[in-house]
Amino acid sequence: MSDKGTIGCGIAIVAVIAFFIWAMSQALTPVEITVNGKVASSYGLLNRDARYRDDVVYEVPFDHVVIPIICIETIIVPAWYVGYNLWVPVGPKK
Repeated sequence: MSDKGTIGCGIAIVAVIAFFIWAMSQALTPVEITVNGKVASSYGLLNRDARYRDDVVYEVPFDHVVIPIICIETIIVPAWYVGYNLWVPVGPKK
């Protein structure tokens, strides 16, 4: 392999590692908003009972679907997103 190929491969590896670090930081940070004086947090399949509120509208953002698919090899990122951070509060129900 030439020096240019080695440098390019090194840059690609660093970029992939940076992406995984960014994805984990996004997954570990729950989205929170205040509705009727109480904080509503994002929730997933594993913590729905603890965080879901009837007076809040939730949605699944595009990146919360795409990032777990891209990071499927890590197992940790998709498990965290789907288990704890899939649905995000967007506002109060009307």
